[in-house]
Amino acid sequence: MKRQDFEFLVTLLRENAGWDFDEEQYFVVDKKMSNFIREKGYASVEELIAELKLGSRPLIAQVVESMAFSDTSFYRDYDVFTRFENSLLPNLRENNRASKKLRFWSLGCSTGQETYSIAFAIKRKFIGLDSWDINILGTDLSSIAIAKAQRGQYNNFEVQMGLNARMILEFFHQDSNNQWSINPDIAKMVEFRRYNMLDDVTYTSKYEVIFCRNVLRYFAPEYQQQILERIS
Repeated sequence: MKRQDFEFLVTLLRENAGWDFDEEQYFVVDKKMSNFIREKGYASVEELIAELKLGSRPLIAQVVESMAFSDTSFYRDYDVFTRFENSLLPNLRENNRASKKLRFWSLGCSTGQETYSIAFAIKRKFIGLDSWDINILGTDLSSIAIAKAQRGQYNNFEVQMGLNARMILEFFHQDSNNQWSINPDIAKMVEFRRYNMLDDVTYTSKYEVIFCRNVLRYFAPEYQQQILERIS
């Protein structure tokens, strides 16, 4: 990839997703763009960029989504979820005993593992859960990741990333394709939507806890500040 092509793509990604790539990430951008060009049948990166310069919003959205990071796992950073389960959830349960209503938001949820992990933690800590109104929202820029999260189906490798055998059997069941599917009592607590973190927040709920982990580091500092202000 030529230097001017790289600089054009970096500017495009910054303006449309807020991501801050520098020359150290050249090979990351180059690899992802090479995959995108091959998948979409473009002859070269120059051909793709020529079309991008025409301003096609659907194509820009596809390129931005192709750059989305999807590194995730269930109970990622186990200490965080241990504290969430053992310290935060008991306090929330007590403080909201009258309303029996709780709202959680997982920002940058990727393929759903973090969002479902929040549901697992609640399931483990709440007695009489059926009497509570609990909603866990997972949002991500990538429509492909959101579609997978909504399906709630994971292979053996994915479920073993962060979960032991007892938890897998407690929260999943195997389907006809030998995939592990989220159990209905977990799925009903969770919903997923596509959301670009540069956009205004249109959700009106008040959230007791917002997870925004391993996401902001990819953003330019000014966008980090804007996002934190919106969350607040």
